[in-house]
Amino acid sequence: MSAGRNASATAWVVTLIVAFGLMAFLPTFFTFIDGREGTMPFEPLLTHLPAKDVTIPLFLVLYSTLLVLVVLAIRSPLLVLRTIQAALILLLFRMAMMAMFPLVAPPGLITLQDPLTQLFYPTSEPFEKDLFFSGHTANMFLFALAVPSRNWRLVFLAAAAFVAAAVLVQHVHWTVDVVAAPFFAVLAWWFSKWTMVLSTR
Repeated sequence: MSAGRNASATAWVVTLIVAFGLMAFLPTFFTFIDGREGTMPFEPLLTHLPAKDVTIPLFLVLYSTLLVLVVLAIRSPLLVLRTIQAALILLLFRMAMMAMFPLVAPPGLITLQDPLTQLFYPTSEPFEKDLFFSGHTANMFLFALAVPSRNWRLVFLAAAAFVAAAVLVQHVHWTVDVVAAPFFAVLAWWFSKWTMVLSTR
């Protein structure tokens, strides 16, 4: 029992060190992305979709969903740990994709200034080049995978679909950014199974 607790404590310490390290590196990374020339991907939808500002309902749904997840998962420390590890893996995937496939901002973009992510951008100005893939959409699908209730999972999937639609309506992301996001969320959740095995030995 003591060995199990020690392994779990070590996993938390390592996970939090990685998390704080990534957070500290993000402003430098986004400065690098901002200096890169982006390309325009194939876009079948946005030219036919008038841009509208849906910032408030988008954030209400996103942060309400996150709050519900915290309440439902708080009694399972290992689930919380796995969710954090999956979110870090997802962030690493996203950084790699942004570095490999820099994109220009979509036409008609209406600024979406997330009060949390804004802390990690290089300036106080809204950042518009963190595109492929959609972090808001991917994290919402990750929440749906993490929630420990089948009934709530359906609600979370509906919320994820709403956020995916909202970032398109606001022209914050290209269609490819949103379509790719669930795939990376599933991949991150799958990888977190193995990081949990390694970190809690």
